[in-house]
Amino acid sequence: MSADDLISLTRELAGLRDEVLRGWKHEEAVRLILYDIWCANQSSAATCDLTKILDDSWAGSILMKMQEHHHRREGALHQHEERNDPEKVKLYREEKRRNRQTKHAERLQAKKKRDDAWRLRQLPDEGEK
Repeated sequence: MSADDLISLTRELAGLRDEVLRGWKHEEAVRLILYDIWCANQSSAATCDLTKILDDSWAGSILMKMQEHHHRREGALHQHEERNDPEKVKLYREEKRRNRQTKHAERLQAKKKRDDAWRLRQLPDEGEK
């Protein structure tokens, strides 16, 4: 598909009106066409800016939803890659281990204090003898 064909098809989509094409089937079809235009636009030497052509149109609102979805998915993918980076996983595990050890040491210290206080209470008072 040539750059002129992409631009003319995009302009035709910009002319579509929401009142005529209510329903998810039409939106699904427009999403498919926009995706095909976007893929062809990426491979063509002369790229057209879809957002400028589709600005303030029903197809433009669908394109905006698609772009928002794409950005959310990219963000989720980036977060997933960050969480599963072997170096970061190793650091996270070491931090968890240190936290567990610190909490365990605090519990042992508290237990030692309780045990010492209990032992002191078990000793007979000097006055009771």
